[in-house]
Amino acid sequence: MIYLKSRGIESLRTVRRNRFKNVPFPSDTVMKSKDRGTMYECTATVNEEKITTVLWKDNKLVILLSTFVGMNPVEHVKRFSKKEKKQ
Repeated sequence: MIYLKSRGIESLRTVRRNRFKNVPFPSDTVMKSKDRGTMYECTATVNEEKITTVLWKDNKLVILLSTFVGMNPVEHVKRFSKKEKKQ
């Protein structure tokens, strides 16, 4: 991602948790006890390029790595739910 950014190409991707060292995110067990939509952000500078990592809880935990966007702005959307449809 640093190479792409140095070439002017910004990127966003999902990554596995075991690809990070020393990122101060809560553990999986702590995150699983949180509500869906809970997010944490960590930003670092590598070779003068800013990289943002976002941990987000949806149905499962998702980790995003980006060279151009963080977790803001946050928008709330209504999701489909079978439970709501039955009522």
